[in-house]
Amino acid sequence: CLANYTFTGINIGAYGFQSDGGVLWNSGFGKHLYSGTLGLPENDVLRSTNNCFPHYFVGDNAFPLKPFLMRPFPGENLPPDRQIFKQRLSRARRVIENVFGILACRWRILLSPLKMSPTSAEIVNATVVLHNFVKMHDGSYCPLKQSIKKSMAK
Repeated sequence: CLANYTFTGINIGAYGFQSDGGVLWNSGFGKHLYSGTLGLPENDVLRSTNNCFPHYFVGDNAFPLKPFLMRPFPGENLPPDRQIFKQRLSRARRVIENVFGILACRWRILLSPLKMSPTSAEIVNATVVLHNFVKMHDGSYCPLKQSIKKSMAK
């Protein structure tokens, strides 16, 4: 998803009890990502610096550390620099967690487990499409905070 709480892609091709890492690995997206054929952008210079930095995805501890996938440092009692990194990575992950929360609260059928196979769970696709449509066309559906609006305008 993007910082404005719209989904950019979903995959409902797995059961809820499967691990996130296994679901990613077995998805078409994951296969392209791991094989290097996804077509990710080249490294880019960070704004207001001369530092070249890669594009990457943010995950939790369920995912392996890869050049294209950042995850938090494991454990507690980390040195201050690692603790700060872990907190900032958590802040980035919070966006996707929030958008799922918004989706489930607005489309209440998603609040309880769906008793169906992933291939017949088209209701999830429908709610995501409806969420994105309403989000883009109705400012009261899930209004952006002013700080997010300003950063997206840049």
